[in-house]
Amino acid sequence: MKRVILFAALWTFAACSGGNILGIGKTEHEIKYTVSGEATYIEIVFTDENGNTKTEKVEKLPWRKNIKRKSGDWVYLRAKLNDSNGRMSLQVAKDGKALFFARGQSKDAEVYIQGQI
Repeated sequence: MKRVILFAALWTFAACSGGNILGIGKTEHEIKYTVSGEATYIEIVFTDENGNTKTEKVEKLPWRKNIKRKSGDWVYLRAKLNDSNGRMSLQVAKDGKALFFARGQSKDAEVYIQGQI
């Protein structure tokens, strides 16, 4: 009887986790963040390989960052202009293919991308 209950509990857990117990077997992907355009003094916020938020202050574009993330993970990229005449485009690519794209312009523009890979 204990085996049946344990099996039922594991089956329920597996079903609720998308069939991927403890993240075993998740595919790792190369994620490339890109911020391009014509702007100076940009604040860029992004999720790193561990899912933590990092901030970098950049004086000139383009800016790029490559990280590795697993299937089902969330990515976040935000850029804030501190330039009166700037414009910028943000892109998140997975394994070399564009996945998310956004753009903005004008003083103090703030553009972000958030999504699941």
